[in-house]
Amino acid sequence: MKKILFCAALALFAAACSDSEDTTGGGTQTSGLKAPEVTFENITSVSFSATWPAVKGADEYRYEVTLTGDEGNTAIAATNTTETSFELNTLVPGATYEVRVAARADGVTSKNWFYSEVTTSGTGAMTFTITPYEKYSEDGYVYPYAHTVPSDNDLYYWVGAIPSDQTEDAADWIAQDIEYYTSLGLQWDDLLEAGLICQGETDSPLFKFVDYGDFVFMAAAIGKSLSGIEVLSEPSLSHSFWTEAPDQPVRHAADYDDFLGEWVLTTAGTMTSTPSGSVSETEGSTFPVTIKATSDRNGFELTGWGGDKNRFASHPLRLDYIAESDGYNRFSISFPQQITEEDGTSWEYVSWFIFYGSVDGQEAIQYSAYDSDMAQSVPAWALGFKGYVANLNQTVIKIFGEEYTDPNTSGEGAYMKGIWPLGVSSDGEYVMLNGTNEEPTACYYLVRKDVAEGLVLELPDTSNAAAAAKHATPASTRYTSAQQSYTRVMR
Repeated sequence: MKKILFCAALALFAAACSDSEDTTGGGTQTSGLKAPEVTFENITSVSFSATWPAVKGADEYRYEVTLTGDEGNTAIAATNTTETSFELNTLVPGATYEVRVAARADGVTSKNWFYSEVTTSGTGAMTFTITPYEKYSEDGYVYPYAHTVPSDNDLYYWVGAIPSDQTEDAADWIAQDIEYYTSLGLQWDDLLEAGLICQGETDSPLFKFVDYGDFVFMAAAIGKSLSGIEVLSEPSLSHSFWTEAPDQPVRHAADYDDFLGEWVLTTAGTMTSTPSGSVSETEGSTFPVTIKATSDRNGFELTGWGGDKNRFASHPLRLDYIAESDGYNRFSISFPQQITEEDGTSWEYVSWFIFYGSVDGQEAIQYSAYDSDMAQSVPAWALGFKGYVANLNQTVIKIFGEEYTDPNTSGEGAYMKGIWPLGVSSDGEYVMLNGTNEEPTACYYLVRKDVAEGLVLELPDTSNAAAAAKHATPASTRYTSAQQSYTRVMR
């Protein structure tokens, strides 16, 4: 009898143990459900799928996937699902993953787990061939971008840029760049749709740099884990290229003929009149222009200024060529320039400027035009604008307004803001072209017509001495993150 009671007690103890709870494997567990019989399919270098027949009594399942490696294990996924399959597609080539799957019922996970390992195809080599190019953007400027070819077209990867003398920090920059965008609430699918996460041979978004200097593009493979987006490879680097912000007045070496041809000009803004009579600056405009040589080759004639808004657009604007001994040749634009007499009104191209200083003893900011009368009293302001080739491919010209400050005052002076015709009637009154303010304001970007129409050019390799000699000394700024050095022109 004692033996029978002992056996019965042992059986009750065993039953109690089998129904006991623990916290491993994703929650409360029971041994009442069988382990799923999982099969793996569609194994590629970055993905695999797992499927299993439904387990009797189960209302959902839990799967857990872990990347095993020499530096430790990384949790890739841990999910409850009502489906009898799952797929992962942001994995490492040639890597081994531990897969565990268990059935669940009424919120309880079985202690009977399926366990296996899956190794993705490929060698684990994750490299990228990156070529810097530049192309025209709808905002009227030319920006660099990276054309990238991965060693495995299935790889997901991230493209960034870094100063060419800071490449030892490339992996950190990519990680910080990803963290910045995810901190904005963007998830993997958002970043993929925006083109920030790339796959296969592709072009990156355009890069708008905040300063100037030599940079390289970099690319690294990325994947998803429970911790977020992970950098999976050492970054690959492009050749070094020169870049500069649109508002940087940096000259590049250029010959006389480099200024000639068909261009598309984009303005920074447009001065317009308000109903109250004040002037404000609104959106800029874009129009085609042509630059031709003068007969003496001491200057250029630019036609098309202002497009359809300027009925004198066929009358050339004179650009005075300035040849420099170092080859960084440029031009200047002086004012006023006579256009024509029309119905008793004398029309001129003039420089519209902002004056800041004292008027009748009061501090004032005024917007006005530099005309022939003013040229007699303030001749120094006749030199209104300067222009030069602004990239190594010699497909961009920038025109900036001159700024004048009176050294005898506390900063009184003028900034040359725009170029536009002005009429003066026979009785000395100003006549506005089209009856209102429509002056296109600087700085002005001229992009060679074939580039504006879609021609894409590779950026020169500035590690080459000949290319490096054609641009100014690189910036000495040492950046610590991508956000300090550029933004992206998103599509």
